[in-house]
Amino acid sequence: MSVYPPETVKKYHDAGIWGDKTWSDYVAEHATARGNQEALVDQPNKLEVIGTQPMRLTWNEVHELADGLALSLLDAGVHKGDVVFVQLPNSVELVLLHLALDRIGAVGTFAPMRQRSSDIEYAIAKTKARIAIGMGSFMGTDYLAMIHAARKVCPSLEVIIALEGEGRPGADFELSTMITAADPARVAELDAIEVSADDALTLCLTTGTESTPKVVPRTPNSWMVATRGILEATGHGADSVFSGPFPYANMGGLGVELYPWIMAGGKFVTHEPFNVDVFLEQITQERVNYIIAVPAIYFGMLNHPGLDTQYDISSLSVVGCGGEAPPHTIIEMLDERGITVINEFGATEGWFFFTVPEQPVEERKDLFRIDKLRRFLPDTEFHALKPGTEEDVPAGEPGELAVRGPSVFAGYLDADEVNAQSFTSQGLFRTGDLVAIEEDDSLRYVGRLKDMIIRSGQNISPAEIELIIQRHSSVYEVSVIGVPDPIKGQRVCAVVSTKTETVITLEELDEFMRQMDVARHKIPEVLEVIDELPKGPSGKILKRELRDRFARQQGF
Repeated sequence: MSVYPPETVKKYHDAGIWGDKTWSDYVAEHATARGNQEALVDQPNKLEVIGTQPMRLTWNEVHELADGLALSLLDAGVHKGDVVFVQLPNSVELVLLHLALDRIGAVGTFAPMRQRSSDIEYAIAKTKARIAIGMGSFMGTDYLAMIHAARKVCPSLEVIIALEGEGRPGADFELSTMITAADPARVAELDAIEVSADDALTLCLTTGTESTPKVVPRTPNSWMVATRGILEATGHGADSVFSGPFPYANMGGLGVELYPWIMAGGKFVTHEPFNVDVFLEQITQERVNYIIAVPAIYFGMLNHPGLDTQYDISSLSVVGCGGEAPPHTIIEMLDERGITVINEFGATEGWFFFTVPEQPVEERKDLFRIDKLRRFLPDTEFHALKPGTEEDVPAGEPGELAVRGPSVFAGYLDADEVNAQSFTSQGLFRTGDLVAIEEDDSLRYVGRLKDMIIRSGQNISPAEIELIIQRHSSVYEVSVIGVPDPIKGQRVCAVVSTKTETVITLEELDEFMRQMDVARHKIPEVLEVIDELPKGPSGKILKRELRDRFARQQGF
């Protein structure tokens, strides 16, 4: 499946930014260079949560089993160019499946485990997947039944493969029996398949919290730009141990979690579902060096009562925080432990920027240096446009972030109307995020364009207020939304969850914000305290649910 116009492919190949290597080529190289080095490790409680035994594999074993699974997929009728819907928890099986699909040139549509029947049917129908691979059951939910039901309404779906589904109606093949070392006599069959790093490898569904998911085609070459940039910036490599709880389904789980390990050739430690004790145990026992996680997971780790008595996270060196803007307290708390946090912003559409380890800790909280990123993200353009136009705003003023570069996708699948609205006439992708870019090439994230609060005609950025409220000693998590007001249009509402055995009142928050010298019109007029903020599959807070819930409570 071609993704980019020929002139774009030629441009980035001529510039040396794109090449010919696939992820399978990296695996073969690592097997040759460090075949007996431990490469891939399951979580210790895998039998309990997934139903299969934990595995520990060397690079030789990863190479042989990935090739063996690739041959089994061919035998099951999966061919180059086929779209394969995959819904498996993070595990050795899922990693091997990624590599096997890459080996035969099939295209993966990966879904997180939180998705249910309507999501599964939508993904299969939208991508016209011919094969579906999923769990028999997971955490008490019958996933095979949901995929089998999708077969009745999705005419493209022909083959179902299940993990732990053997003997059950609805599954044509059992995945666990398909994972065997490759027959050396048949490896030539795989070598004969011409797989290009410029063809689609993934059809990822967007994880935005506001609209129907769209399908993003990505190639190995487009994925490798951000992956290479992260490795070069952090210094992680063949001696590093990688891990993280993001599902291997989108930018967070693939581009800056799983793929850096494949490119670097170190060791990867799988984890899902998130369990703070298991994750801390894995970091301690496997001596993990790099993770990427949302702020809530870092809070859970850092506030764990046994952090310094039961566990040891000192092996972490340079780590990433993504999904949403990290509270300053997270960066400060980790920095005090000698752990450097880089603030990673991006999306499955391929645009990406991050703070770099060499920046002072105060800068790494929320200041991105485009001038420093250019060597890590070559030929990538960042613009701040006046919303609804193709005009750059004056330096320092908030504008919609528009991007173009070798990591950025070429357009949503089968969505001409949406693509026409999403790209400028010059090919810049409109991200829907507001940023301010200064004359010195520094960039600050302001917030989502659609999340802006308009109070009495004044635009207010929720992200700006959230960063301030998160400094309050009682606040665990916060999301700022606008709630309707008949006079002002909207009022600022802060929805918070508090730390254990702490409370916060609107009066206390108001006084805190005044002490922080926040402009009066930005101080919340409504405070809602709840046990836990709702989140989507990638860990992002669902502002839409909060707006709907608290707009009703305000009488609208």
